[in-house]
Amino acid sequence: MVSLLSVVTDAQQRSEVHVMRILWWTLPVLALVAAAEASAQCSCGPDFCLGDARVPKRLSAKKSDLTQRGYPAELMALLDKSDACYAAIDRAPDGFSLMTVKSNGSILVTQWDADNHDAARRGVLAGDLKAYYSFNARKAFACCERPKAEDRSDWNQSLSLSTGQAISCEKQGSAVACR
Repeated sequence: MVSLLSVVTDAQQRSEVHVMRILWWTLPVLALVAAAEASAQCSCGPDFCLGDARVPKRLSAKKSDLTQRGYPAELMALLDKSDACYAAIDRAPDGFSLMTVKSNGSILVTQWDADNHDAARRGVLAGDLKAYYSFNARKAFACCERPKAEDRSDWNQSLSLSTGQAISCEKQGSAVACR
């Protein structure tokens, strides 16, 4: 005769096995659903999504590093003009460039420093240069679902420059105006 205790124990074991089987199949499905929801912000991967919560911290760190290297505040402000995805900040150059444009259209790009900037300003005032541009990245970085640099309204084909992310300086009267 089967004891009541053995029947209860057998039923508990079958129930535990049943629960384990359910969990065995359910947990991977739940993990996939959670992963899909986490990456559902955009189809390009987390570093390329606009509105990434990591962006403010990464942008602050980038600005801090560049400030410690001696770059002025007006150049730091250019970093705020780029698309706000993690990859745009993370892949941006760790410095700034200066592009000078002669009256004949010839272009020279050098590393930005105070001496190069002052020389460019003097060149514009003297009429040797038509303009100069300061920038971090020559081409705007395209985060997910954003147009590439060449397809944006601020793209200057002759300069190969995203002017919306640059400071443009030209002679106006007897002074140099930068915007």
